[in-house]
Amino acid sequence: MGKRTGKVTFGVVLLVIIVIVGAGDFILAHLNQPGQATVTEGQATSNLGFTINPAPETQTGPYASFEYPKGLKLQKSAPLAAPIVQQFNFIGRDVKSWILSTSVATLPGRGLANNSSYALRKNNSGTYQEGTLQVNGQAVTVFSDTTAGGYSKVAFMTHGNLLGTVSLVGDDENGTAPLERAFTMTLTSWRWQ
Repeated sequence: MGKRTGKVTFGVVLLVIIVIVGAGDFILAHLNQPGQATVTEGQATSNLGFTINPAPETQTGPYASFEYPKGLKLQKSAPLAAPIVQQFNFIGRDVKSWILSTSVATLPGRGLANNSSYALRKNNSGTYQEGTLQVNGQAVTVFSDTTAGGYSKVAFMTHGNLLGTVSLVGDDENGTAPLERAFTMTLTSWRWQ
């Protein structure tokens, strides 16, 4: 009877080992499956759970006000230094990041062509594609960075001796359309104070 008990014990131990190995394989197979995400119309949702809410939020400054996507968070800015008189920076993280920057600066005596950011883009047409948009009855110059991966645009708007700029740089798992909508929202809602 001793040999039979030994065979039964060996059989039970072998069965337990097979069950443990099988369960381990099952668990590992399910851990390596891709994650799932839900995309709701009107929102860009990543599988990391972050949502860049596209609903408009208004930001008002002493020189201009505008709307931006509510899912972007206002960042603390360094103290302003001339010629900048107003500045707001927003960031949002999706699979990649969105960075929206707006500023108002006083124009140098000879106008927009003397602004170094504008001149750099104007003089490097191989990198920056220039276009013009009509925004609230005003011609706005927009430069697109053709070498950037993702989305990269800067708009320049003048108002008397002031220059307003809107810059949006980023990448999104849903393509460039959400970024283009955010850029357009900010430009079309821009109001000088």
